[in-house]
Amino acid sequence: MKTHLVLKRNKTSQLYLYRSRIPLDLVERFGGRREFQISLKNGNVGQSYQLSLELHQTVQHLYSDIRLGMKTLTLDDVKTILKDKVDRTILHSRHTELETFSFLESELQRSLKRIEEEETKLRTRLETDLGEVVSHIDGEVERLLKSQDFKVDTNSIEFKTLRKRFIELRLMRTKWKVDLLKGSGEEDDFRREVEESFKMRLYPELGSPSWSSSNQEMGVIHHPSQSLRLFICNGLYSG
Repeated sequence: MKTHLVLKRNKTSQLYLYRSRIPLDLVERFGGRREFQISLKNGNVGQSYQLSLELHQTVQHLYSDIRLGMKTLTLDDVKTILKDKVDRTILHSRHTELETFSFLESELQRSLKRIEEEETKLRTRLETDLGEVVSHIDGEVERLLKSQDFKVDTNSIEFKTLRKRFIELRLMRTKWKVDLLKGSGEEDDFRREVEESFKMRLYPELGSPSWSSSNQEMGVIHHPSQSLRLFICNGLYSG
């Protein structure tokens, strides 16, 4: 019979502990902790078993409360994340430009060749091992969302949008690096290219493109519960 009981013995007595394994999607919210134990202060197996069932039901409700308290990713959130990613892409490319002494033809050609090889390698990976690339990008998106307290739903339209756009930005970055090194790249040019490609109105201040976009906002649930943290802290077994 599977229970959530853990028996703790010493030389003169025994007592039971309740053990809960923290769901994987909530582990990071508990600082990496994967389980906790609470002393039931009881050595009777029947009584302890019944108490563990009651505690387990309470804890599961609290886990659900915490999930409800996590922010739901909306279209506006996706836009904010993408704009930050574009800014980071621009910064990364600027570093490449400044680290290349493009006034030396040999240095310029070496950098251009390296960028071309990077693009070829990425496109080859996309063609031959798309699943691995997607898995890598999924991990990046998940870490980013969790760091900002968003609920992670890999099947949502918003998550899939971020995944696709992150991959597209990597491809667009190589072309823009070349433009920078050749002296024909401006930051707003890159933003306009992103705007035209993504069609999400990330930069309305750059002018109105020919396409139109719906900007309906989904509701945000944001009622974080601290109940389980307090529950654990008040009863956490430390023996």
